[in-house]
Amino acid sequence: MSYHLGHDFVSTRDIEAGEEIFVSYGESWLDGRGDWGSLIPREADFETGDQITKLLKERVSAPDDAIVSLIKDIVALFDDRTSSVLPETSSEFSDTTANGEHLAWSSIERRSMDWILENGQCLDNMVMKKSTIPQAGRGGFAQRFLPSGSVVVPVPLLQIVDRDSLDIYARDGSEKVWYGGEKVGKQVMLNYCFGHKDSSMVLFPTSNALLVNHCSTRKKGEGDCGEKGPNAAYRWSTWDTNTKKWLQMSLEELGQEEGRGLTLEMYATRDIYPGEEIFIDYGEEWEEAWESHVREWQPPHEGSGFADYASATKMNIDKEPLLSFGDEMDSKEGYADNIFTACIYWEEEVYEEDQDAIIASWEQSDWANATGREFLAEFGLDGKDYVFNNETHDWVAYWPCEVFFWEDDEGENFTVRIRQEATRDVSEHTWWHKANVPRMLVNYPRESIQFFSFPYTSDQHLPHAFRHHIGIRDEIFPSHWKDKSY
Repeated sequence: MSYHLGHDFVSTRDIEAGEEIFVSYGESWLDGRGDWGSLIPREADFETGDQITKLLKERVSAPDDAIVSLIKDIVALFDDRTSSVLPETSSEFSDTTANGEHLAWSSIERRSMDWILENGQCLDNMVMKKSTIPQAGRGGFAQRFLPSGSVVVPVPLLQIVDRDSLDIYARDGSEKVWYGGEKVGKQVMLNYCFGHKDSSMVLFPTSNALLVNHCSTRKKGEGDCGEKGPNAAYRWSTWDTNTKKWLQMSLEELGQEEGRGLTLEMYATRDIYPGEEIFIDYGEEWEEAWESHVREWQPPHEGSGFADYASATKMNIDKEPLLSFGDEMDSKEGYADNIFTACIYWEEEVYEEDQDAIIASWEQSDWANATGREFLAEFGLDGKDYVFNNETHDWVAYWPCEVFFWEDDEGENFTVRIRQEATRDVSEHTWWHKANVPRMLVNYPRESIQFFSFPYTSDQHLPHAFRHHIGIRDEIFPSHWKDKSY
C-alpha cells in the first residue's frame, strides 16, 4: 500500500478545449536546473516584453519585418530571455497586438477539436479509488462504459535499461550508501515497472495505468477479481508513431536516448461498465513471487533498525500531534526511531556587524539561568512568514527542527529551534551554527512542520519488502532485448 496520494489540480481560469494545461513549479524550480533552466523566460521577462511591444505599437502603427527583427536583436544585446519572447515577424507582432493578448498567452498553441479527435487519447476513462482487493491500497476504476477492444488508458513508458540501477545497498559506518557493497533490496519503483525475466531493462509507466492491480484466471482472486479474471490486457501502442521504431532499437541504442518513445496501451478484453475495477494479469512469474513473499515474510526483528518504525507520510496525512521538548508537554514516549521533524526555513541576509552583535549578546547572556520566555524574548525571531506560497509554488527547504513550546491551545503556533542542515558542506554552515547560537523561531505555523524519515529508514527500505516487475508477455517482448535472466 502506498501512502503517497496524487495532487488535485484545480483550474484557475476557464480553460478552452485544445489548450495545453500548465501548473507553476515556481521560478526557483527553474533556477536550480542549470544552464537550460536559466534560458527559460520568467514572468518578469514576459512583462518587459509586453511593455516593449506596447511601446512599439504606439510609436510605429505597422512595423515591417525589419523593424520587428531589429528590436528583437537590440533587446538580445541586453537580455536574451526577454528577447526570446518577442515576436520575430511583423505577422506575429500583428497577431499578438491585434487580439490584445499578453505575450505569455500568445506563446501557447491551441489545438483544434478536429486535431484532438484525430490525435488525442482519453486519460480519464479510469479514476482512482480504494481497491476492492483487501490491503491492495488503491486501484483504477472505469468512469464510463468501455466496450471490449477499446483503449482503457495509454501507458507511455520511461526506459530504465539497467534495472540494477534500482538496487539499494547497505550503509557503512559513516551512514553513507556504499555502492558495490551488500545489496539489501530494490527501490519500490520496480513494483510499477513492466519488464521481462530475461532482460535487464524495465519500463516505468508515466500515466495512471500504474493504478491497475493484478488478477488472473489461474487463481481465484479477491475483491472484484473473483473467478472472472482480468477485464483488461496490454499491447504495444499503434497511435504512438515512435513505438514501432523504438521496438527495433537495441538496449544500447535505447540507453542513449534522452527522452521516451515506447508506449503500451491497456485495452478492455470484455465490456467494462462504470464503477468496475480494472485488472490486468501481471504474469505467472509475478504471481508465484507474490505468493512466496506472503508465505515467508516476517516482521522486522530487533536490531534491524525497523522494529520501532512509523511511516512519516502517514503521520503527515493523519496530522499526528507534535511532541514538545518544553515544559508544556511531558511525553514519556518520543517518535518512532526513524522519525524526526523538519521545518520550512530559509536564511535571511544578516550583515556581518549584526551577526557580531548577536554573537556578543549570546556570549554575555546568562541563558542557563533564564526562563524559556526570557530567553526567547532575547533571541527568538518571528517565524510566521515561513510558509509555502500556494500562488508562486516557490521551492522551499525543510531544515531539521525541534518543537519547544505550544503557543496556543489549538496547536496552530509553536516555538521551534532550527538545526543546521546535516547535508550541507562545512564551508556552507550558517554563521549562527558556527558561533553555536541557537536559531529559535516563535509564532511558527503548524502547517510548516512536517515529519520525515531519517535517511534509508523510509517505507522503501523496509527489510524483505516485496519487489518484482510486472511481466510483459513473451510473445510481444522483442527477442533482441533479452540479454540476461533474473
